[in-house]
Amino acid sequence: EDEYFDRSKPLHNVSLKSFLTAQYPVTQALYQFVTGGNPSRFLGKHIPVHQVSWYDAVAFCNQLSSMAGLV
Repeated sequence: EDEYFDRSKPLHNVSLKSFLTAQYPVTQALYQFVTGGNPSRFLGKHIPVHQVSWYDAVAFCNQLSSMAGLV
């Protein structure tokens, strides 16, 4: 087989019990409203936020959950 294809195979299976996801992408306007900042390079309040680290995404989700009264 192709060497690239071999490297793209999963190393192990992952199982998740459950999780919630938003119906729509997080816009830059929403991200800035929740966090007070916007890390995106290409700006536009109606386009999805980008250049967000995993840690920033977790902080955003936690803050949004708090604002929605879920925690």
